[in-house]
Amino acid sequence: MVEQLHARIAMIVDQMRRSPQTVTLSYIGDDGGTEVAAAMMVRIQERERPASRREALSLRVAGRIQAALAQVILFAEINSDQQKPQPALDLAQAGEAISGLGLAVMNMAPGTEYVTIGADIAALARDTLQVLRDQVRTGVWTSCPCGEDHGQAEADAQVLSAVSADLLFLPSAAEPAVQTLIPVRP
Repeated sequence: MVEQLHARIAMIVDQMRRSPQTVTLSYIGDDGGTEVAAAMMVRIQERERPASRREALSLRVAGRIQAALAQVILFAEINSDQQKPQPALDLAQAGEAISGLGLAVMNMAPGTEYVTIGADIAALARDTLQVLRDQVRTGVWTSCPCGEDHGQAEADAQVLSAVSADLLFLPSAAEPAVQTLIPVRP
């Protein structure tokens, strides 16, 4: 487990261009963090897939997924998810998905139409979007939790439709890597 944690920290250090200490404190904290580190490794192992597996998304789809990931955070915030004893959204996971996708866009080769992301980032994005889908579907989250009816049911239905469509671009853990076939518009 220690080797896997070191490898994960080294990968994040390389991607984020931060010091190992900064990455470690961000993930584990300075309070010992043994339980946090163990829980993080369990999550990593649960979603771990071969390192060589990559996912290719058109730039347009990558942008759509990134916008959808931001919507998850907005919905979590307006529905006070993080103030609940058991938040539905893992903010670190959502942040890693957004960052990983953003870095992939930033580092894409000039003149290419596709963004290549690791299967781990695809899994994080999928898991995060599934939280939004499930919370809106069950009525736990809404676009406006004020208690008054002013069209949020229709807005929620549109969000549910959009996030369900977005999830189609991200393979499930059992699916092989694919390329989305929506080209970049000039």
